[in-house]
Amino acid sequence: IGGRHAPVANPDGVPCPLLATMVSVSGGSNAETSLLEPRGSAPPRARWRHRSVQLISASEALVAVYGGRDAGECFDDLWVLDCSEARWHLLEPLPDSPLPRARHSHGMVALPLGSRSPSDVSNGALVGTLLVHGGLDGNEAVLEDFWLLELVSCPSSFTSGARFAARWRCLQPLASNGRSEEPTMLGRYG
Repeated sequence: IGGRHAPVANPDGVPCPLLATMVSVSGGSNAETSLLEPRGSAPPRARWRHRSVQLISASEALVAVYGGRDAGECFDDLWVLDCSEARWHLLEPLPDSPLPRARHSHGMVALPLGSRSPSDVSNGALVGTLLVHGGLDGNEAVLEDFWLLELVSCPSSFTSGARFAARWRCLQPLASNGRSEEPTMLGRYG
C-alpha cells in the first residue's frame, strides 16, 4: 500500500497513492491478485515510509495505515481500510486519548485479540490492537517511544458518526520496583 516509485524522491517528491492489492490463494500455490478500488470515501493522502498492517480480527477484513511522509510533511493520521466495503475510514482519537507525535520509518505490528475486552470504552467493541515504536519525526529526529493503539468500534455516545475510533496509550518500561522509569530502549527507524 503506497510508497514511492523509486528509492530517491524526484524533485517534486511525488509519492504513490495508497492502493491496496488483494491477494487470494485457493488450493496449491496459485494466487490471484486484484486492485481494490475504494469507493465513496476520500482516501488518505499519498505517502511513503508509512506502515500498514492487517488487523487480526476474526470478523472483519481490515488494514490499518499509520504515519508516513511526503516531500513536505510528516503525518500522524491513522486510517483503516475496510476491505469488505472497499472504504477508507480516518480514525479520530477518543476524547481522553493522548496522541503520539507524527512519524515515519517506524515499526508497527498487529497483536492478536485473544479474549481482551476494551478498556475504558463504553459500548465500543475492541476491533484491533497495534504496537507502534520509534521512527523519525518531521525533523528527522529519532523517536524512542512505544505506543499501544486500541481500535474500537465507535460507542453510541461518540457523536462524530465515525465507524471506528482510536485509543492511544504511551507505554513506559517499568523498573523492577514496578515504577515507571526513563526509556531504556534505544529509538529505531527503518
